[in-house]
Amino acid sequence: MVIFCCSKCRKVAKKADSCQLSSQLLVLPQLGIVVIADTTKSDACLEDASITSIILQLQTHDVGLGNCWLQLYNRENDDNFSSEVFLLSLLGFPFYNAVLFIISIGYPD
Repeated sequence: MVIFCCSKCRKVAKKADSCQLSSQLLVLPQLGIVVIADTTKSDACLEDASITSIILQLQTHDVGLGNCWLQLYNRENDDNFSSEVFLLSLLGFPFYNAVLFIISIGYPD
């Protein structure tokens, strides 16, 4: 099962600086879609989320928007702090979920 959580990018980017995520890629876009998989529902959640997100990226491009995939799954900052744990805490999701990536969406230059 894949959960899409939309949020204002600037709010997440401001807090993400403390975890050294690729937060600079979230400052300008108007929307960030955090892709979270419920790992208790499927053993193929990573694949399902990837397929769904690629379709989302193609559709946003088709309507003239830009987007960027920000990988979070199995990523840590310099202090070995998990990017997944940070965002699950920030967004209030249970820790049995996996934060896979964020798709930032905005107007291309």
